[in-house]
Amino acid sequence: MTEALVEGVSGALGGCVATIATYPLSTFQQILGSQGWKGLFRGLEAALVGTTVSQGVYFTLYSLLRGAATGDIPGVTLTVPQSLAVASLAGAGNVLLTNPIWVVATRMQAHRRAVRGGKTGDGDVIHPEVPPRASALSVIREVFHEYGVPGFWNGCQASLVMVINPTLQYTLYEWLAGVRAKLRAQQTGKVTRASALEVFILSALAKAGATVVTYPMLTVKTRMMTARRGDADMQYSSVGDAVAKIWRTEGVPGYYQGLRPKLVQSVLAAALLFMAKEEITAATRRLLLARPVRATS
Repeated sequence: MTEALVEGVSGALGGCVATIATYPLSTFQQILGSQGWKGLFRGLEAALVGTTVSQGVYFTLYSLLRGAATGDIPGVTLTVPQSLAVASLAGAGNVLLTNPIWVVATRMQAHRRAVRGGKTGDGDVIHPEVPPRASALSVIREVFHEYGVPGFWNGCQASLVMVINPTLQYTLYEWLAGVRAKLRAQQTGKVTRASALEVFILSALAKAGATVVTYPMLTVKTRMMTARRGDADMQYSSVGDAVAKIWRTEGVPGYYQGLRPKLVQSVLAAALLFMAKEEITAATRRLLLARPVRATS
């Protein structure tokens, strides 16, 4: 098992943990009041598949590209420009491969959050005829019927622009982890592995910074992914068109609808993801990558 595969599997499993733990947060009060505890996890299957595949692909690509940039030399850290380049390329590859999954997952979540004929937390209009309990298969049929195969890449432009979010997140995390390592080395005289709590805090800070900066584009991406043919106001020909329409109809606040719950959910999910991933990676290396040392005569 290669280092990249270990990173990919660990990231996928960490993503599962984070998704299950934080999935209900964005609509807790609304869903709990109307649908009970089971309603909090409606649509989880699609989100879980999306997160597992997405995080697995991302961390595999990131590890491969990071190894190429450092020459696979242990202890070598990336410079800020290298971190930006590696995270951007890994993110772009991930978007192109997993966008169809996220189109389905995003629509399922929008249906789950919908108030009949109202809006979701991200401002997506959901029509009364769309069943709030839509299954993954029904959403796939819906997207194909409305747009054909290209519909599964709706919002891909915005998603590619949104690569800046994980790029900023992982660059900030690498920088914070580097600062932490230097401070620990000065205090103890040796390089020590970050504890689970330290990983949690560093990743939470990195995700918070990245989310606040990139949230307007996340709103644009979500609107494009959930757009339906029957609503002229929700049709966007491009990222620029979506940005302009939101500006004309809602102004600046329109770009930040749902920021507060999204910030809490995203930060907590990222912190849990990184913490779980690091622990799983360390355990996997111990179990699968360790090689017995043969005695020499």
